[in-house]
Amino acid sequence: MDNTRRGVLSVRRFSIVVPAYNEESSIGSLLQVLGASTITSVCHVVVVCNGCTDSTFAISSSFEDVTTVESNPGKFHALNVGDQVAGDLYPRLYLDADVKISEKSVMELLHALDVAPVRAVGPRLVYDLEGRPFMVRAFYRAQESVPRLLSWRSEHLAGRGVYGLNRAARGRFDGFPPLRADDAFVDRQFKPFEKQTVLSAEIKVSTPRSVRQLVRNEMRTVVGNRELAQYFDRPSKEPLSATEGWVTSWRDPSNLNLVVWLSIEVWVRIRISLKRKATARLAWR
Repeated sequence: MDNTRRGVLSVRRFSIVVPAYNEESSIGSLLQVLGASTITSVCHVVVVCNGCTDSTFAISSSFEDVTTVESNPGKFHALNVGDQVAGDLYPRLYLDADVKISEKSVMELLHALDVAPVRAVGPRLVYDLEGRPFMVRAFYRAQESVPRLLSWRSEHLAGRGVYGLNRAARGRFDGFPPLRADDAFVDRQFKPFEKQTVLSAEIKVSTPRSVRQLVRNEMRTVVGNRELAQYFDRPSKEPLSATEGWVTSWRDPSNLNLVVWLSIEVWVRIRISLKRKATARLAWR
């Protein structure tokens, strides 16, 4: 069976890879942006459906200037297949299928990678907090206002749903390893001066609609960071693990948001510990 649909090729110098797993509710709106002629005329856009059981592949295939392929289940498989299909076209963006981004922001990110010594870029984050409960709003507002968290976010590209690499940057590693946190893995390849947040490029991130979902999301993030630490055999870089800057943060008037953020992060780690102990007890039975 032919699992590939290729769009019309033209003169292209950039590429975009979108790994997608059961994203029928969001892939169409993203491809309305990425499938625009202003982007497809200069970018090879590749969507990699990995283990989808919904209509993601069919929806993506309906965009004739987008290349749609399938891979084995797992995001790292999708990223590696996407790299193979995209070939030698750099700079390259990697986008999660559920992000909200404009044509202008896409092109701003790609053009920023043409400037030395930048190797990796990410957009400015905007959180969608409309209709969210107080705890969720406070958790994300802490990341927008608390000095220590702002500092951490300015130094790292993880957690944005989008990152871009030029040819030299992609040459830092062979392939994407079987890790959950692909963005944190990529972030670790570069020194601070090689990474840049492109302020003229904006990404709108949908936030959890409940505290329960927020805790689940953060549990996945923490487990992914610990997995990454084992892979590199050195501690993961998390804002909670760094002590510098916290004194200034506590003096900030937004410290109520910080209290909420810390409470969630501590509870997440307690939940992970309890889950690990429960799993260990079951293993001994």
